[in-house]
Amino acid sequence: MFFGKDNRSRTSLASLLLAVNLLLAACASGSSLETPLPDDPTTTRTGQLTPYISPTAPFATGETPRSNLPAPTPPPTPTPTPRTHEVKKGEDMGGIAWLYRVSLEALMEANPTVQPNMMSVGTRLIIPPSKTEATGGDAPIDPGAASQTPTPVPLSAGRLTCTRVEDGGVWCFMPVQNTQSFALEGLSAVFRLADEQAQTVLMQRAFLPLDTLPAGVSLPLAAYFPPEQAAGLAFPYQFSSEIIS
Repeated sequence: MFFGKDNRSRTSLASLLLAVNLLLAACASGSSLETPLPDDPTTTRTGQLTPYISPTAPFATGETPRSNLPAPTPPPTPTPTPRTHEVKKGEDMGGIAWLYRVSLEALMEANPTVQPNMMSVGTRLIIPPSKTEATGGDAPIDPGAASQTPTPVPLSAGRLTCTRVEDGGVWCFMPVQNTQSFALEGLSAVFRLADEQAQTVLMQRAFLPLDTLPAGVSLPLAAYFPPEQAAGLAFPYQFSSEIIS
């Protein structure tokens, strides 16, 4: 009886040890499955991003991207050299304006420090651009015809005529009519007289015989060029007028 019990005890102990060993083996096997394997640098796993080289090459050290470069500065626009005229003996500002096809007002504005009635020989005047230069055209003077300019007041101006008188001087007349319903005061004009080649140009201020031009009335604007001025002019004349007030 003693030996039988001992054998059974040994058998039970052996079975217990075997079960414990199987349990430990199973635990060891499960733990090894959960431990991640080290990455193989030559193997690409599904679902992972693959690094790649960007097609845009990086800028070299010290190089500025083109988008950040400042815009090139446009070259400065060259300033046109203004024309000048040196006053000669016998010339006046009105004649010089007529010679260069510019208005007397424009010439005076371009030379604010010059007194039109006190110019000395050698005075240098700045000549502003003429209307023909601005439009690219050239309007030659018709010898013997008046060159009328737009008037600053609404009136009707007739033809300018100039006649040499016995004392050697020249009288110029231009009729003007007040077409308004009110009187015009202080009306005057500039008459310019030149020879055929426009080598000599004279200017005189023309006035009405009255200080006021009544509505609907026509009166002549008149100017006289004395002999000492007109003596240097050869016939036929060129003449023009410009109503300035």
